[in-house]
Amino acid sequence: MILLTQSEFSEFNLKSKLKLIRKDGKLLKLKMINDRYKLLLYSMYGFYVQCVSDVHTTQITEIDVLVSANWLQHYDTDDPI
Repeated sequence: MILLTQSEFSEFNLKSKLKLIRKDGKLLKLKMINDRYKLLLYSMYGFYVQCVSDVHTTQITEIDVLVSANWLQHYDTDDPI
């Protein structure tokens, strides 16, 4: 497994980030927003990554490294996927 830092991971384009997540990421949580978007929380390389997916098109629209633990409060920690 390749080990990347948060800043190195952030430099990849969307398609490359998605490949790395599929290869090395561990899905921790999934949350629906207004039946329109899916937020997927992954753990990989020692940090958290959030993917935003449009439910209707099934496209991943955004992949971001969560640099603050405050983002984790948006996920219901008592409700695993």
